Amino acid sequence: MTEYAHARPVLLRRMGDYCSYCEVHAPTLAVEHIRCKDKNPTLELEWSNFLLACTSCNSTKLISVSTEDDVAARLWPDRDRTQDAFVYSAGGVVSIAELKDPAELSKAKMTAEMVGLLKRPGAGLKPEQIKTASDRRWELRSQAWDEANDARKDLLEQPTPLVRRRILKEAKACGFFSIWLTVFRDDAEMVERLIEEFNGTDRARIFPPAPAAPAPAAPEVTPTPSAPPSPPAPAAPPGA
Repeated sequence: MTEYAHARPVLLRRMGDYCSYCEVHAPTLAVEHIRCKDKNPTLELEWSNFLLACTSCNSTKLISVSTEDDVAARLWPDRDRTQDAFVYSAGGVVSIAELKDPAELSKAKMTAEMVGLLKRPGAGLKPEQIKTASDRRWELRSQAWDEANDARKDLLEQPTPLVRRRILKEAKACGFFSIWLTVFRDDAEMVERLIEEFNGTDRARIFPPAPAAPAPAAPEVTPTPSAPPSPPAPAAPPGA
């Protein structure tokens, strides 16, 4: 590979036509460098430094991530449990989850700021962006939320394999995996099938990690009886 753009077809097959950050379905996605290629020329063709990004996420991120410390300070969709970090709700709203770990909370905030994930009218989206529709991520998320909820109602009314297949096809065409997962989170079958339908989704980063197995109990040790005390030595005779 002589140009990083040549990685795009492979990334699309592996990840689908979705932005790695906001999950929007887009026909034109850029090969995005996790660490800025201008400041890290040796990583320009490095596969581990590639993700896919929509125009809005890519233009917001720019050169904000250059060093290993910059990477460590954020969450990444190809390696971290971003499902735990963000909450999706009606109206295209994305918010930071109530994370107990201060370090993880800081990473979630840095990640959202990096690509403008929380932006919407009245919350960071500029009037000019609304007027020109240059950043429609919140609007498309809102539409996806409504579509997913309508689909869930259809499934409750007709819980048939045919309806499930139709919903999966609709979800894949719509994008925003996290929204569909949120809406159908109480339907174990749909959750599994959504994971299968969206290319490259790692099941291990969707479900809560299995609790650690308890440490084996130490074997019981039977105490060894102590030997009887030795009799006291006889006292020396007087004048010895």
